This record gives sequence, structure tokens and C-alpha cells, in this order.
Amino acid sequence: MPIVKNPEDYTLPPPLPQRHIDDSNWVHAHSNELAQKYPDMWIAVLDKEVVIASKDLGEVYRVGQQKEDKVGRGYCVYTFVESFRRARGPAGVRY
Repeated sequence: MPIVKNPEDYTLPPPLPQRHIDDSNWVHAHSNELAQKYPDMWIAVLDKEVVIASKDLGEVYRVGQQKEDKVGRGYCVYTFVESFRRARGPAGVRY
């Protein structure tokens, strides 16, 4: 039988910074524009601005980390932007 710990032994992770939440919401709100500008690419967003876009996730992560260190205010939002064609399938058919 597994050992159940006392709930007081668990600590919650710290909440995300509001800036990170705002950047995530910005990516969602501008998803159509991002899909037209950066189809099938990885992007890093910091302060509601695309820092880098590339098909190479490693490059996006490296540049994003450099920008994070330079700005010193938290983490970038990393996401993959699908093209409209890929997201909707052939002939605009939604899955």
C-alpha cells in the first residue's frame, strides 16, 4: 500500500509572473497574425514581442534564453505556430 503524506508536507509552486501570463494571452489573441507571419515555426515571445522565430527549436531556445538574461525579468513564452493549412487540413477542412 502506498504511503500517503500529510497535506501540510506539500508546498505549492510559486505562481507565474503576471508578465508571463500576459505574454501567453497575447500569443493566443494574435494567433491568426502569428500563423500568417511565422507558419510552422517555433517562436519565443517576451514583453508581447516576438524575440525570434525559426524552425529550429534549439536556436529559438538559445536566443530566448539570451534575451531573458539580458532583460532579467523572467522567462519567454515558447510556442509552435501552426500554419492555417496544417491546422485546418486539406481544403480548409477542420478536424
